[in-house]
Amino acid sequence: MLVYRIASTKCIRDLSGEGARRFGGRWNKKGISALYTSENLALAALEILANTPVFSMPDLLSAIILQIPDTSITEIKSAGLPSDWKKYPVPDILKEMGSEWLLSGESLVLKVPSVIIDMEYNYILNSHHLLIEKVKIMNVIPFSFDGRLFKEEPANG
Repeated sequence: MLVYRIASTKCIRDLSGEGARRFGGRWNKKGISALYTSENLALAALEILANTPVFSMPDLLSAIILQIPDTSITEIKSAGLPSDWKKYPVPDILKEMGSEWLLSGESLVLKVPSVIIDMEYNYILNSHHLLIEKVKIMNVIPFSFDGRLFKEEPANG
């Protein structure tokens, strides 16, 4: 299966999960590596917009398309999550659930509903799992956002 990620061009090929290790994320505690990806490029774009302040958005972005084995996926369904799972700041229970999964080495991939569009999914890769070697970079392409997304005044088309 294919998954998508948008990141700084200089870091786009880094599959180590270093950024999430340094800063933590919805599904991992600070200090635990994880690589966040999405089921499509549009969701990957929304995720970076939602999680990166405009003033710290990298000047050069790229999108990476990864092929991941679909034989090592653990899924967390929204029905099994606490009622406040979409809140910000992120409830600690989500960080605990994801970190526990990452440290267990149970599977390569954790499929989780997106907070932005809960009918779509993000895929978190465990960069320390033995199957990480099976993840293939299919393509890396330059990516940029339409400037209208960052305007303070409404666009006229």
